[in-house]
Amino acid sequence: MSQAGGEAPTSGGKASGGVTGSAGAPTGGADTSAGAAGAPAGGAAGAGGSDGVPQGGQVAGGSAGEGGAPPDPSIPPPSTTCEDGCASLYVPFTNGAQQQFFTLQLGSANLSNSIVTAKVRVVKFGCTAGFMKLYASSIDNFDYYGGPNLTYIAEGDEKILTLDLTGNPKNLSGNDWNNEHVFDIGIQINSQPGAQFGPIFLEVEEISVSDDAIPAYTFTTAAKTAAFVANPYAAVEGSAVRWVPPTE
Repeated sequence: MSQAGGEAPTSGGKASGGVTGSAGAPTGGADTSAGAAGAPAGGAAGAGGSDGVPQGGQVAGGSAGEGGAPPDPSIPPPSTTCEDGCASLYVPFTNGAQQQFFTLQLGSANLSNSIVTAKVRVVKFGCTAGFMKLYASSIDNFDYYGGPNLTYIAEGDEKILTLDLTGNPKNLSGNDWNNEHVFDIGIQINSQPGAQFGPIFLEVEEISVSDDAIPAYTFTTAAKTAAFVANPYAAVEGSAVRWVPPTE
């Protein structure tokens, strides 16, 4: 898909993994409404799969002792803003034209009357330019929908992301997108083509829908955070989701 300043990858593919099965991956194509996001492509959800994305509680950092392993760079810095706990999204971008999808699997949900909302903070942003957005995939061929909104990122930003799934949304090819059978929702993060790159950390407090068609996803415990995974489709190697405990 095109984006001012360059091209984001748009080819589709099949993503394996997920918490309860394979993570559906968005299909590719030119994102004419948004102008920038590469989309996940899909395959049928499997049973009992594992995508190998690091999950669970926060691991203590610090210097490695003699013979010990080096500290994990994906461990989030201590938060001063997550009063109830949150999910930390880590992406170690290695060039200026990459994308990473973070996914919550729904199975099949009717979100035809829903507006998806997420509260996100940019804790660290090692790129000179990039953007994030909410996305969803329909269970029909895991069809990607990202809407028209791009939110450009700067370190220290606190943003409310929205994705309107109501009405008659169109997919990347201009065809009807099935908002009555939504397979997954999530957050997409891109480094800007041509920009300098580096690692980022985002904090996500909650992802919810306006009409309560599905329960709100809150990240108050490690167990709740485990449902949120780094999608392996067109992934940036080393990307991870970690739980950040509530501030004391």
